[in-house]
Amino acid sequence: QRETLRGHVVNLRQGRFSSDGDLITTPPDVERLFGELIPAALAEATAAGRVLRVLFFAHGGLVGEGSGVAGALTQIPFWKANGVYPIFFVWETGLVEVLADALRKALTGQRGFGDVVKEAQAKLIESVARRGGLRVWGSMKLSAQASSAAEGGALMVARLAGEFFTAHPGEVEFHACGHSAGAIFHSYFVPAL
Repeated sequence: QRETLRGHVVNLRQGRFSSDGDLITTPPDVERLFGELIPAALAEATAAGRVLRVLFFAHGGLVGEGSGVAGALTQIPFWKANGVYPIFFVWETGLVEVLADALRKALTGQRGFGDVVKEAQAKLIESVARRGGLRVWGSMKLSAQASSAAEGGALMVARLAGEFFTAHPGEVEFHACGHSAGAIFHSYFVPAL
């Protein structure tokens, strides 16, 4: 599984290649992607008489490394079976998941006196957490921006992908898909690409 993921996942933390955690991405991993793996996929597509479609996928925000990697692992077979070479950006943004789950649980249930108290508590928590939430959201947007800025891991992907595209005119298509806050990620990546 790890080898499969290395050929399809670019793991980023605060815009740079992730150097810790379950799946590490290095510049040589990205060079291998565009120097060996995608050229091999292009050869297969050409032999089948079709263009190579490469998908750059960015998951939504508030997603930790484990969830991002698991999502990629479940989707890779689907995309490949449909003639698409997927590249997943796992841009580690999940720190608030636990807080979001706790708030969601506090707001569910029937409306009794206890629920009214819980709702009042939730509103108090929300008023206190609002500032922190804005910081988390702002940090997530900065992470997306940093990914495609100077020294960003996605910028290296964009550069190598652009070189590959230029070297193979008419043979390759690039597609970008961003789930939820992944669209923010792509608002920086696509122009870099």
